[in-house]
Amino acid sequence: MEKYGLTSADITLADSLADTSIADYVWLPLRFAEPCADYPDGMVLIDWMDEWRIEDYD
Repeated sequence: MEKYGLTSADITLADSLADTSIADYVWLPLRFAEPCADYPDGMVLIDWMDEWRIEDYD
């Protein structure tokens, strides 16, 4: 992720007091694939998940 100038600390929720049970937005984790034969410039991947925890990506 350093290649793109991002760290895991770049994920921020501005209003931590918001009632997210009525939110109409979705937060999904991003994965960065290294350059390879299929993706010579690398690739950003978004996997749909019904639920996930930030601790799973430390």
